Amino acid sequence: MIRLIAALVVSLAVLAGACQSEEDIAPTRESTLPTVAPIDSLPPSVRRTPTTAPVDEVADPTPRGNLGLELVRSFPHDANAWTQGYVIEDGRIFESTGDWEASESTLREIDPISGETLRSVAIGEPYFSEGIEIVGDEIIMITWQDNTAFVFDKDTFEVQRTYTYDGEGWGLCLDDATGPNRLVMSDGSATLTFRDPATFEITGTLEVAHNNQDELRLNELECVDGFVYANVWTTNTIVRIDLATGNIVSAIDASVLKDRELGGAGNILNGIAYDERKGTFLLTGKFWPAVFEVRFVSQ
Repeated sequence: MIRLIAALVVSLAVLAGACQSEEDIAPTRESTLPTVAPIDSLPPSVRRTPTTAPVDEVADPTPRGNLGLELVRSFPHDANAWTQGYVIEDGRIFESTGDWEASESTLREIDPISGETLRSVAIGEPYFSEGIEIVGDEIIMITWQDNTAFVFDKDTFEVQRTYTYDGEGWGLCLDDATGPNRLVMSDGSATLTFRDPATFEITGTLEVAHNNQDELRLNELECVDGFVYANVWTTNTIVRIDLATGNIVSAIDASVLKDRELGGAGNILNGIAYDERKGTFLLTGKFWPAVFEVRFVSQ
């Protein structure tokens, strides 16, 4: 087992020349009803049954203090996927992607061993997919500037209904540890919004405290045991936020994965999913050719 202990780094400056922000490349879009394409017609010979990843002893998902990375394994990731949301439940991985240049957003189910796409649904223009979360037998997907959340059947990818909301949608996760279940949503700022998972109505907000002069741009989210792990846009940093206080209690510098394991390939980190069965996290990024299963460990 390879141990990768990364120093605490909360660098929120834009990576010069690394990527172009989504705001800078957004075209003007009309507000229309969603047009969702059917599940991709993959030939039967291409459709695959997901393999099962081995289950190890469950580790503490929320160790205290500064956190480093312990690498468990890696597996392939679609290097053409501009990852927006990433979740795992009972060994099943779901991913949302969005790419303006390709004019395509998708919802996918991913094989947890091979990284192959088992099935996918294309989201019609002008919708730009963002974060996703599993709620019961459904997957909720938010969109960036389209003020629309799609609710899909988890097993068929058929749209069950939509919600409308104000503001931008970036990341989404389900907090089931601090009281009644609630969705936690980010909008690219330091504010987290709580929403009712049954109605998508706002139930509260939380300002995330930080002492950095730069703007804290929270992106993709993962809720675990009363904390939310958030990717910070334009960086390879993950911050761990206490949902009771709004304080950042830890940070993880995942640039070691991109720099050392990928040799600099891909864009920034974006994609974090907690595997409750194993007590590990899956991390990937935009156009990354690999997904890394890691443990967050005290330094």
